[in-house]
Amino acid sequence: MSLFAQQKQNSLKSTAWQLWKIFPSTTVWQEREHEARLSVRLIQPERRAPRTPIETQIVSILASEGATSYESLVQRLADELYRKELLQGGGTLDIGLFGSRLFDRDVVAVLKSADGILWEINGGPTT
Repeated sequence: MSLFAQQKQNSLKSTAWQLWKIFPSTTVWQEREHEARLSVRLIQPERRAPRTPIETQIVSILASEGATSYESLVQRLADELYRKELLQGGGTLDIGLFGSRLFDRDVVAVLKSADGILWEINGGPTT
């Protein structure tokens, strides 16, 4: 192996190592596996009214469809947020490269913040 090829290979290894350091101690895959078993259901009566458009949208979905898979709810809302951003010109930025998964964290944060208030996230299968 030439000296240049060896340096390039070492450079790639260190870059990959740096990328893995940004992830939390629990792996992304373990979190995804756990989320696949979760379900979300609306609490009746709600303890407060929805405060954000995303909360309103989640309440609407759960009211019409009943308990639903946490994973599918996150994906559905992230897709809708992504489409809204594209319609507002977001495609000219780098969101076009990342797709709807760019909004997953926002949706998860909203779901966790109102857990036990507007809806309940549980580990059992959806009913």
